[in-house]
Amino acid sequence: MMYSSGSTGRPKGVRKPIPPIRFDDMDPRDTSFSRRPGAGPSMVHLCTSPLYHAAPYRNVSATLALGGTAVVMEDFEAMAALRAIEQFGVTHSVWVPTMFHRLLSLDVGIRSQFDLSSHCVAFHGAAPCPVPTKEAMIAWWGPILEEYYAGTEGIGACAISSREWLAHKDRWAERPTGSFIF
Repeated sequence: MMYSSGSTGRPKGVRKPIPPIRFDDMDPRDTSFSRRPGAGPSMVHLCTSPLYHAAPYRNVSATLALGGTAVVMEDFEAMAALRAIEQFGVTHSVWVPTMFHRLLSLDVGIRSQFDLSSHCVAFHGAAPCPVPTKEAMIAWWGPILEEYYAGTEGIGACAISSREWLAHKDRWAERPTGSFIF
């Protein structure tokens, strides 16, 4: 059972039927993951969030089903995440904007000590990412950020790549209410 609190802020269990597949088969709800850049046996996925949330769980599950390696953080800490990317050769990861803020809060001298060259895809979602934060992350990591929104219930999803976002970032305007116009 996955838990969701997106619309109300109060956790709700989302019960989904177990698909009729063999134990070792990939969950059909994870098959879109296999079409992502670099997905496969050589991928190393860094899980930065608890596995009782849908996105971290789905990403780890799909990584393992594809024969890849999952590195699961017990708790998020910015330096530990950078250390893990370097130490394990992380290729893929999932983040929320608060984590980006914590990473960017580290001194530039400290951030530059880590070899992050293996990191090729950084998914982020769960909340709107402030424009200055996203710009700073793309400037640091390159255009590897992939923003997504989806529901634990599995009703739908949408995504935008760094390149798409950069091509349209001048169209983002924050309203006083906190909503965005695109």
